[in-house]
Amino acid sequence: MRNLLSMVFLAMNTTDLLLFAMSILIMATFVFVMSFNGLSRSRQKVREAWTAIDKQLKRRRGLIPSLLEACKAYALREKDIFNNLNIYLREDKPEDDLAKKSKTEQRITRELGKLGLLAQKYPEMKADANFQKFQQGLMDIEDKIQMARQYYNAVVRDHNAKLASFPGKFVGPLVDMPTFGYFDWESNSASGNPQAKS
Repeated sequence: MRNLLSMVFLAMNTTDLLLFAMSILIMATFVFVMSFNGLSRSRQKVREAWTAIDKQLKRRRGLIPSLLEACKAYALREKDIFNNLNIYLREDKPEDDLAKKSKTEQRITRELGKLGLLAQKYPEMKADANFQKFQQGLMDIEDKIQMARQYYNAVVRDHNAKLASFPGKFVGPLVDMPTFGYFDWESNSASGNPQAKS
């Protein structure tokens, strides 16, 4: 086999070798550009998916104060829930990484669950039209957050898989293409941040 290759190269003249080298270079450039474009598109999809989650989290945060107001009149003795929710709502900052945001959202979800249990304890609160309206709105937003989270995690999985396979494994580090962490607030296993995982 080696002899055959050496015979082929010996039989080629300088022009043929130059054309062969140029065609290899053109193919390598084509593969690099295609891989880079694919990785750039998947990175943009991750960012768009994160924006969808963030939008729903902001909607939920906007609804929580109104829900708290509807509940306060009925559950004055349950101040811990209200205080904790107010603290957690103030705690979250847009520049927080995904792990911190995930932890804060878990706490808010836990406190909202306690608030839902209060409705069982105070039937008049459960019957209140405002409470029902806000609780239904909150449930709708929670469903949208869940769908956005699933989409985000699928896009992150696909992006990270492109970086782990050929040619992304070689192109990614050359162009400083980041991997991303999953947004998993139920199992408290969020890693990384929406910008990149380090």
